[in-house]
Amino acid sequence: MGVVAHNETNAAHPRYMDRGELSRPDLEALADRSAHELLGVSADDAFCMLDRGELDGKAAEWHLLALRRLLDASR
Repeated sequence: MGVVAHNETNAAHPRYMDRGELSRPDLEALADRSAHELLGVSADDAFCMLDRGELDGKAAEWHLLALRRLLDASR
C-alpha cells in the first residue's frame, strides 16, 4: 500500500489523518486534484497518459501509480 506524504492536499482531509483512511470518493477527489496539479488534466486523462507510457520515468508516474493502487484497493 502506498503512502501519501503529508502536504496541503492531505491537509484537506484532517478527519482521516489519524486513521490513515480515505473513502473512495475522497481518493477520487485526491486523484483528480493531483492530476490537475501535476499535469493540468483530469484524473481520467492522467491515467490514460500513464497507460500509454507518456509518464514513464517522471515523478507523476509514481504518484499516479500509487493513487491507482489505492483506488483499486478501495473497491
